[in-house]
Amino acid sequence: MGGGTVGVRTAVLKHPVLQGIDRGLLAQFQDSVSSVHLDAGQTVFRAEEDAKYVYLILSGQVAIQLYVPGRGAVTVQTVGAGEVLGYSWFLGAQRWHFDAVALEETWAAAVDADDIRRKCEADHDFGYEIAKRVVGVIAGAVEATRWQLLDVYGKADQ
Repeated sequence: MGGGTVGVRTAVLKHPVLQGIDRGLLAQFQDSVSSVHLDAGQTVFRAEEDAKYVYLILSGQVAIQLYVPGRGAVTVQTVGAGEVLGYSWFLGAQRWHFDAVALEETWAAAVDADDIRRKCEADHDFGYEIAKRVVGVIAGAVEATRWQLLDVYGKADQ
């Protein structure tokens, strides 16, 4: 799968995070989207960098990683097609808390975070729709972290 900006604007219509959004609000969202192609091993972003984009993954997989002293990069979550990469852009600090690296060739819709935040402020109906979706992404990340912790710490010594 691939495509330029026009192709990615059409592809986001099918992304699960945008299902049920009003067509007029969706058009505002689409105006903030550009196409991103990532090769396997390519860094998407690093912790502490400005969170300038949120990524709707259209195909491929990206690892969300945390640097652990003595262990190096540890994958804490993997996101793939139909999922969202990042929510730090929506929060106050607007800096990434993790690193993200493409595990395979990946195609994504990069959404301009500054543009979306401005639109949220200008149109509170739009802002409410985006906030509901961001909360869903955060809830999913918390659940994924819970399962990861159970996997790491839930194993009994045998």
